[in-house]
Amino acid sequence: MLKRRMLPPPTLVSRKQNNTKYITSSQKSFLKLMDKKSIFQIYKQLEDPKQPQIKSLSVKLMKQEDVGNTLNNMSRFFFNFYKNTPPELDRELVIIRNITYDNGEHKSFPKPIYFFKSTGTSRGVDIKDIWFPTASVPFEISMKDGQISRITKLENKILLNRKYNDKNIDIDLYGRFLTLENALISKYLYDSI
Repeated sequence: MLKRRMLPPPTLVSRKQNNTKYITSSQKSFLKLMDKKSIFQIYKQLEDPKQPQIKSLSVKLMKQEDVGNTLNNMSRFFFNFYKNTPPELDRELVIIRNITYDNGEHKSFPKPIYFFKSTGTSRGVDIKDIWFPTASVPFEISMKDGQISRITKLENKILLNRKYNDKNIDIDLYGRFLTLENALISKYLYDSI
């Protein structure tokens, strides 16, 4: 007669709550094809008197030396490659280090955030002169010629993975801005720069 080997009872493993959200096809279209009409509707909703507004931003227009500094902070490879001549920008890009709201709240970013001014050409929709957030690294570099090949768009990672895991993101409300804060920053930049 065969003896059965006794296995220990199963243990209960606590699982971390999974907050992953998958984007719908309509959200994907909104991210890709958001136009000025939609943007101005978002801006209008932000004017609600109950909504804190941005009183001031520490904004610096990115220059060629800032591109070099950003790249140097990313990698020693870029430091050696660009220590004399960093690549040039083909559009306006700003560096934001802190925000002050009209309710007195002040927020500083440990790492700066970046916004770019749209030329309205990459997706074929009329969004010229609207400011959008970039990814944490604001541009991609071509290894062929060492120049900036494109600005990184914050929503591209979501479009690529078709999901996100950030409770502050609301695609239906804020579209390509993704969050309330980014939408407020975009509106502030649009109104003041």
